[in-house]
Amino acid sequence: MLDIYIVRHGQTEWNVERRLQGWLDSPLTLEGERSAFLLREEIGDIEFDRIFSSPSGRAISTLSLAMPDAIYVVDDRLKEICLGSWQGKTIETIEKEYPDAYYNYFFEPGKFRLSDGEDYYDLHRRVSSFVSDLIKEFYYETVNKKILIVTHGLTLMMMQLIFNSDEIANIGTYALSQNARPVHYHFDGEKFDAIIEVSAQEGYFAKSI
Repeated sequence: MLDIYIVRHGQTEWNVERRLQGWLDSPLTLEGERSAFLLREEIGDIEFDRIFSSPSGRAISTLSLAMPDAIYVVDDRLKEICLGSWQGKTIETIEKEYPDAYYNYFFEPGKFRLSDGEDYYDLHRRVSSFVSDLIKEFYYETVNKKILIVTHGLTLMMMQLIFNSDEIANIGTYALSQNARPVHYHFDGEKFDAIIEVSAQEGYFAKSI
């Protein structure tokens, strides 16, 4: 059995300002730091066999506050979707400046394209690669392992979509996780079962990712 715990980073300043972060970054807020300490209480007694983190500062800061002595592996495949020139802009600004792409990003994900960023298919490919390597190393070659992953809102949603063998067009049906709250899955060699599901924000993309 493979136990996978996935955590979205703590709240950041740009989350509060409703700015899309992508591969850029902003510091954790006081609430973000507080939620990381609460995460420590939730998972602090679990002995993880491997801990992975996105290289983004907000993910590493969350992990460092939650598990200050943790030894972890940084994996670029756990980054948030790259949004190019959208990064750092508010959702409201993007809606005004890029109305068609904005609509596709939120409501027609299969059609979303950005000339200087990634689309949902790009994100799917790299997250699928990570999941495949994870299963190969920690299920087929060993048993009964516990894994912690600290990542981002949309990346976490894509990981759940992959776990369910679902279509990219349906990613909007997956809720955006609250910051610094663990999601827990079992993998039994054939399927992923949710043990602790996403504790959702209010509405799809209720806060910037």
